[in-house]
Order: sequence, then C-alpha cells, then structure tokens
Amino acid sequence: MSLGGIDTARYFRRKEAERLDAMMARNRKRRLRRAGRVGRDESRIGEELDETESDLGRALLLTVSLHNVLKEKGLLVPADLAEAARDVDLLDGMADGRLDPSAVRSEDDATT
Repeated sequence: MSLGGIDTARYFRRKEAERLDAMMARNRKRRLRRAGRVGRDESRIGEELDETESDLGRALLLTVSLHNVLKEKGLLVPADLAEAARDVDLLDGMADGRLDPSAVRSEDDATT
C-alpha cells in the first residue's frame, strides 16, 4: 500500500522495529540497574539479555515472515488479524498489548 509514494507497510515495519529497539535498550538499562542493586554479576545479566534479545529477534523474524507470506497469498485480512490479536492479548487476563508466556505455556513445557 502506498500513500503519496510512501510504502506504508515498510514505513510501519521500520517504525515498529525502531520502537522495539528503543524498548529493548530501556529494558537492558533497567535490568542492569536492578542487577547492580541486588549485587548480581552484570556480565551474566548482559549475557541473559543478549540471549533474550536474540530470542525476540528470531520470534520477530518468524512473525514478520509469516505475516508477509499470508498477506502475499491473500490469506490474511488485517482486520481479522487485529481482532485475533485483541483476543490473544486477553489470554493472560490483561489487555496490555503483550502476552505473558505462562498464559500459553502447557504444564509439560513448564516442567521441562
């Protein structure tokens, strides 16, 4: 989709990536400050954050890829996706734009 020569899908993907990068940087700083207060080794926390960011990056890559394939094949209706996201957002009991993994983790996953 294009508005006045601007590829809106690319623009919004870039804006979302920028927002996620800023959020990850804020979270990293916050966690490192907390780690310092409780005396944990900052390098260990840094490694854990790097791993978490890597996991998030892989999840984002797969999510965007899946979105693009479904949209290109005409199998994705943006309004349906938005409605499904609202429904899934409530699985953890809070409409806050994110999902607590424990809301979808099975008991088998939790014990392994």
